[in-house]
Amino acid sequence: MRDSAAKQVATLVLLDGMQVSLLVTVLPFLIFGRALDHGFSLIDATPIGIGFGVGLVGTLVIGYLVDRVDFIRLLQVLQILQAGCIGAALYGSWAQNYALLALASAASLGIARSVGPAKDKIRSSVVSRENRTRFNAFVRRYFLLFN
Repeated sequence: MRDSAAKQVATLVLLDGMQVSLLVTVLPFLIFGRALDHGFSLIDATPIGIGFGVGLVGTLVIGYLVDRVDFIRLLQVLQILQAGCIGAALYGSWAQNYALLALASAASLGIARSVGPAKDKIRSSVVSRENRTRFNAFVRRYFLLFN
């Protein structure tokens, strides 16, 4: 395992895990908390459903792109976009703008569901087969620590 590349990969995987944890922990409270303010209806769950749908399409697109572009940069761009969407969702909730909250939540969830092929490609390219178990244990240990 190349040390600097493996550390960069571990950092990216940990960052993605932390963003997804934040998303799973905070997003439902933001969406349904806002929904309770104006009377809950089935349409209030729509951002989550749309996010999962966008994630399915995004997985196919990222799977296509991962062989054609620099996959580490691709994952970094996706993480920056996801952080921006999470920030927009938080702002939408704070500003009581349900449309912004719904759109940013759907986009953030879609991006979170799309990064799988990029992470798999990075792991298989940077981490050798012999070191994969040790690498996964390292990532899980710090993931639990950060969460």
